[in-house]
Amino acid sequence: MNADGTIKAPTFDLANGGKQTTVGGALNALDTATSKNSTDLANMKGDVTNVTNNITNGTIGLVQQDPTSKDITVAKDKDGTNVSLTGTAGDRTLTGLGAGLIDNSAVNLAQLKSAGFDFDAKGNVTNSAVTYTAGTIASGSPQIVLSAGQGDSPYFVDGDRAKGKLPKGTIISNVANGKQDTDAANVGQVYDIMNQVDQSSDLANAIQTRAMPGPVSVSKPSWWPANGSTGQTINLRAGTDSSGVDVTGLTNSYKTAGYYSQATGLGNSVGSTPPSDMARAAGQGSVAYGSNAYASADKSAAVGVQAYTSAADSVALGAGSVANQANTVSVGSDGTGAYTAVDGNGQTYTIHNGANTRRVVNMAAGIDDTDAVNVSQLKGVTSALGGGAAVNADGTIKAPTFSVQGGTQTTVADALGSLDTATTKNADDIAKATGDISNVTNTINNITNGAAGLVQQDPTSKEITVAKDKDGTSVSFAGTAGERTLTGLSDGVLSATSTDAVTGSQLYATNEAVQKNTGDIGSLSQKVNNINANIGNVGNMVAYDNDQHDSLTLGGLKSDGNGGLVPATNPVKVSNVAAGTTASDAATVGQLSPLVDALGGGAKLDSATGVVTGPTYTVQGTTQTTVGGAVTALDSATTKNASDIVNVKNDVTTIANNITNGKTGLVQQDDATKSITVAKALGGDKVDFTGTDGTRELTGVSAGKVDSSAATVGQLRPVVDALGGGAAINPDGSIVAPTYSIQGKTEHTVGDAFKSVDDNLASLKTQIGNGGIGIVTQDATTGIINIGGSLGGDRVNIAGTGGDRVLAGVAPGAVSATSNEAVNGSQAYNNASSVASALGGGSTVNPDGTITAPSFNVGGTTVHSVGDAVNNLDGRVTQNTNAISGMQSKIDNVTGQVANAVQYDSAAHDKVTLGDATKGDGVKVSNVANGELSATSRDAVNGSQLFATNSRLDSLNNAMKAAATSGSPGVSVNTDNGAAKATGTSSVAIGGGSQATGSNTTAIGDGATATGNGAVALGQGSVADEANTVSVGSQGNERRITNVAAGQGPTDAVNMAQFRQGLGDVARSAYSGIAAATALTMIPDVDPGKTIAVGIGTANFKGYQAGAIGASARITENLKVKVGAGLSAAGTTVGGGMSYQW
Repeated sequence: MNADGTIKAPTFDLANGGKQTTVGGALNALDTATSKNSTDLANMKGDVTNVTNNITNGTIGLVQQDPTSKDITVAKDKDGTNVSLTGTAGDRTLTGLGAGLIDNSAVNLAQLKSAGFDFDAKGNVTNSAVTYTAGTIASGSPQIVLSAGQGDSPYFVDGDRAKGKLPKGTIISNVANGKQDTDAANVGQVYDIMNQVDQSSDLANAIQTRAMPGPVSVSKPSWWPANGSTGQTINLRAGTDSSGVDVTGLTNSYKTAGYYSQATGLGNSVGSTPPSDMARAAGQGSVAYGSNAYASADKSAAVGVQAYTSAADSVALGAGSVANQANTVSVGSDGTGAYTAVDGNGQTYTIHNGANTRRVVNMAAGIDDTDAVNVSQLKGVTSALGGGAAVNADGTIKAPTFSVQGGTQTTVADALGSLDTATTKNADDIAKATGDISNVTNTINNITNGAAGLVQQDPTSKEITVAKDKDGTSVSFAGTAGERTLTGLSDGVLSATSTDAVTGSQLYATNEAVQKNTGDIGSLSQKVNNINANIGNVGNMVAYDNDQHDSLTLGGLKSDGNGGLVPATNPVKVSNVAAGTTASDAATVGQLSPLVDALGGGAKLDSATGVVTGPTYTVQGTTQTTVGGAVTALDSATTKNASDIVNVKNDVTTIANNITNGKTGLVQQDDATKSITVAKALGGDKVDFTGTDGTRELTGVSAGKVDSSAATVGQLRPVVDALGGGAAINPDGSIVAPTYSIQGKTEHTVGDAFKSVDDNLASLKTQIGNGGIGIVTQDATTGIINIGGSLGGDRVNIAGTGGDRVLAGVAPGAVSATSNEAVNGSQAYNNASSVASALGGGSTVNPDGTITAPSFNVGGTTVHSVGDAVNNLDGRVTQNTNAISGMQSKIDNVTGQVANAVQYDSAAHDKVTLGDATKGDGVKVSNVANGELSATSRDAVNGSQLFATNSRLDSLNNAMKAAATSGSPGVSVNTDNGAAKATGTSSVAIGGGSQATGSNTTAIGDGATATGNGAVALGQGSVADEANTVSVGSQGNERRITNVAAGQGPTDAVNMAQFRQGLGDVARSAYSGIAAATALTMIPDVDPGKTIAVGIGTANFKGYQAGAIGASARITENLKVKVGAGLSAAGTTVGGGMSYQW
């Protein structure tokens, strides 16, 4: 403090903020530095989190995962050719490994097993592969030598695979007679079966010849069709026509020497002559059926007149069908008649023929990934979409329509995008509103606490003031509904100068004394005049110390005995001092208290003595007793924090770099050798690549050289190719088992192929007798194909005697707005799964391919479709938007209106001071509603009440009308029938004059009465005077009960429809019964002199017909019996009787 009484500003020299001369400036500077520290700490925490997340998510380090393809790479940006999985415990097992797809992919155990290898528990191969040995396949004498597989056997020596040829045949020698179904049969057994066929059979011409492997000659039996001299041998080894079986030898079979393949069961087609219309199976392992059917590609099948295949593993079914893409099945062509492409994408199943498309009918719901799906499964998807999505009659999909944010969206993505935009806007508005609300909340809290606004409360005296710092002379309590009653008032001071509001009780007392007060008013005026005359006493006035009026000593001055003046009394308390507003104004304790409170640290102002206790701050472990000391300590700590943050950030950067460079972590790379190791310093014997999507393919793998190295697909491929028989590695890494066709039976393993030459010979005679040529047949006239059945028309029917079949092995079909291709189960499942995942709400894909409806809890309501959820969210988002707009408006209104609010003087809510009490002129309270007038009333009264108290007291009391409210906005009563009375135990009465006097009774309605125990009276004037009854009227005033649902339980009420139906049933039974009884009476009795009579009768009663049959018999002259039965729609009636006559 300066000598002149002014305050010397403090000076803070801060490392973070420079020189500050105010506490506020110093705190702001420290706050800025601390905020920066907080931000840096948050950023550092974010950096650490990012490094952790990046490591977890595989975006940094030697081992990374592409976020789009999900492919995992190891040191893709580093040198080196070796990855070691060895740890301290030795080699590790690599698990979660998907099937290798390319030459440098690792192969898994499943692929090796598919190739025919067996393994023991330690992974060692326990069997040997069967391979071709070089030099053993020579032209004219092909044979197979079985030896241990060494992995180095060549392909065909004589046969050139690249030229589309097969080897000239191989001999399996020294084969014993087969006994079991799966045993190989030798040529001797085949010859014996052929000799056993009936020589007179007219089916001889239907015998099919098959190219026997090797130079085998068989003497034909005596019944063989003439083609040369009897006993001529038939050389079945491939050769020239003269040494084989020619066309005239077998009219229904033909061997094409040029293509080294067979076409069977052909014969002449209408309008052409053989062999120009022969079927040709030119491709390796191909099959052709039908006139001019041509299977030109390997392992293809052409079935039907002019059916054509030109791509490997393709199938053409039906007349003119064309399949020219690999792995496709076609049942039509493009309609041009030429051999042109049906579909250019390959891997498809087409079922169209020109402009006439075919439907696949009787198709069961697909289950496996490669199964076709039917329309019912698609309907499950469209139903789950909601929004009116459906499958149209022509099979196209009707897009959904969602009404979102006032617009129409036709896709789920667009609808969710619209919602996302609206939600984002709402989030921004809510964030802005949250800040505004926070400010308003602080203001409202201040208003609530009486620290701000027009109505405030002094924290010390607890006095409440209204607009003490504002102009004006009136306070209005009126609202939109009119004037208000001011309650909870303490008795105001009653004096000539009082500005307190008076209560109803005070006014009541005033009214009681009005007559007396009227007589005293005159004398009161005189007394007031006398008071004015006595004001001359000025002994207690405060005076200046001198005439210059430059100093004032409270209590006065006195001589100090040395010519000077000193205060004559102890210090004097100055009360009711207004808060100072300029530099020369006196400050009040009220102004000082907030400053002391703002210091915190225990600083306080003693309300009794006025002494201020200084603050105590604990900063960084030290105690500070001044604001300056605390600021300096904080500044030092902030400087240290900034330095520490930089160090931590550097450490994080170092860790991230080490992980990226492969210097730390489980996966590391040696700087010199560039070899990558996995957990080399840790124990364990297993590395698992499995991720959330299942096993992963390990690519970039070099060919394994030692026993513990991973093998690649490139190493496995020669092994698979050496198997022959179409064995291959699929694009998905799985291995296609080989297919060996031996004597018409297909085997898929090398072992089975050598053990089963022809396990179908037992059924050969049956097949010849039935004349069938396979499960797929074609009518040569109509061109219709039947698969597993015999159906005509323009459809492909795969149903059999057991019902619909699953169409498996279906490649993914094209998915577009114009596609008419069948989709498989995998596509449908992926579609359904993606829809189910997008839908959320617990939606799943059922085993039959349908999708369970989701369950969304939106706004407390459970809905089961995206459309309903979107509509619900849209409504609520719109409501939120409107509410936010309304909230913003209300916040603006509150901000402008808070200043004029009226507050209590204290939290006790026991006093309200209007205006500024220091001015002494009071505040006018206007628009005050009439207060209650009673001996105990504490309501404020207005001037009109006081003026009219005596003259209108009686009329006002008479005009008051009791009003009862129900306490619930859902109940409204308008009556003048008196109060409701519920006097019975557990009774309820609602309505004017209603009475519930019995126990457990309920009376609802004006004048309703329930007197019987457990009775219920419903409606005006209803009377329920019998126990446990429900009455809806009274005698002479009955009511109908309408809208009654059909009763179900034994104690349910029935409605008129049920009653009429019941009466009708009874009436029908009764009418039928009367008709049946009448028909019985119409049957004549046995006549005198006859023994037995049998008769029939008929009758009709009210439109119901019945018939009867009966018999009567005379047992003796005096004894007669009678029996009968009546038949009607209601049932059968029976009866009997006996009489004795004399």
